[in-house]
Amino acid sequence: MGRDDKGRFEKGTSGNPAGKPTSAFSLMAIAIRVMQEENRETGKQYAEELIRNYIMTALENNDGTAVRDLIDRINGKAMQRMSVANDKDAEWLELFSEIKDEVDAEATDDSKA
Repeated sequence: MGRDDKGRFEKGTSGNPAGKPTSAFSLMAIAIRVMQEENRETGKQYAEELIRNYIMTALENNDGTAVRDLIDRINGKAMQRMSVANDKDAEWLELFSEIKDEVDAEATDDSKA
């Protein structure tokens, strides 16, 4: 039947063998189609006009957050490195250093024997 003893689909078995019905309604498909259409008055795609208007409004309103959000959506967010430190970090590092020293000492003793 395509399922294992835990009720999961077996590898290579589809949970929807008939696939998505061709009559399925997709807002995304409509939005993409409309955005790719050309505005007869300007000769530009609606997507270009929308982005230009968004950027111009952001600049007029001095809204750097809006411009950053748009760029993040186009290029993906910039990777941010983060370091968290507190007083316990030093204690943990010291503890692990002591453990490492003990292990190293034992290894040295074992190799001499």
